[in-house]
Amino acid sequence: MANAAPAAGPLPNSIGGRWVPSVGRDTLDVHNPALGTVIARTPLSTAADVDDAVSAARAAFRDGAKRPRRSGPADVSLPGAARGAFRELARLVTTEHGKTLDESREASGAGSSAWRSPAGRRRC
Repeated sequence: MANAAPAAGPLPNSIGGRWVPSVGRDTLDVHNPALGTVIARTPLSTAADVDDAVSAARAAFRDGAKRPRRSGPADVSLPGAARGAFRELARLVTTEHGKTLDESREASGAGSSAWRSPAGRRRC
């Protein structure tokens, strides 16, 4: 994967839970710092892109405020998912930040402890 060609076209923006192409045409290359190769192209999003993202966030906030809070199994889903993707997280950290794989494994694994409160309950 180290020498993978960049994705065709720029990466989309995540807005309102969907992947949406940027309105703008300008992009910025994303480099693998260890190899110097281009691994992706990210859009230089426009004011219109930001307006769409802010509108989607406001709508999500309004909709979320109407839902009752839950506790229980949903509170532990994020740490469980992170542990399940441990190898992939370490690989991505290595690719995007130029760390060694051992450093990335340590950084990715250590992060899961941050989701625990002092009482030992997980929080997200």
